[in-house]
Amino acid sequence: MFTEYVFFHGGYEEHRRYLNVRLRNRVKELLSIYFAIVEKVF
Repeated sequence: MFTEYVFFHGGYEEHRRYLNVRLRNRVKELLSIYFAIVEKVF
């Protein structure tokens, strides 16, 4: 299962696919933390 990430940097948009389960799980974990913090603020 590939996971596609979209990177925005310097006015450019780049789509990349990765087949790395640890990367996907870590991103999922970090996004959960981020959204929990944002939810507390608003």
